[in-house]
Amino acid sequence: MTFGIGTALLLFENGLLLGAVAVRYTQQGFGLFLTAWLLPHGAFEIPSILIAGQAGFYLARLLLRRREDRNMRQSIREWLLLICGLALMLVWAGLMEAFFSQRHAPVLPYGFKVAIGAAELVLLAIYFLFTGRRETGARTGVGVLAEGP
Repeated sequence: MTFGIGTALLLFENGLLLGAVAVRYTQQGFGLFLTAWLLPHGAFEIPSILIAGQAGFYLARLLLRRREDRNMRQSIREWLLLICGLALMLVWAGLMEAFFSQRHAPVLPYGFKVAIGAAELVLLAIYFLFTGRRETGARTGVGVLAEGP
C-alpha cells in the first residue's frame, strides 16, 4: 500500500536499532553476552525480517506494474508461499527465544549458545543455497545440456 516506502523505512529502522544496541553492548564489553543472547533466535529472526522486506518490495513491484502486465494469481501464490515460509521461520525463532536464548550462564554457557546459533545459521544458509536449484535448472533447460549423449 505504500509502494515499498514503508517497507524500506521499517527495514532501516530495524537495522539502525539493532546496530545501535550491538555497538553499545560491544563498547561496554558485553559482546559475547549479546552474541549468545541474539544468535540462537536471531539466526532465523533476522533473515526472516529481511525476507519479509523482500516480500514487501515484491508486493510494491506488483502494485507498480501496469495492469496488463500483472499476473496476480501466480504472483500472489508465490507471495503466499514466501509468507508461509516466513511464518515457520518466526515460529522457530520464537521457540528458540523463549526456551533457549533467555537462559544465560551458568545455566547455558555462552559458548554453547553461540555454537548452536552458528549451527542454525549455517544450516539455514545451506538450505537457502540449495532450495529450488533443481526446479530452476529444469525450467531453463540446463538439465538437458548436462545429460550429454
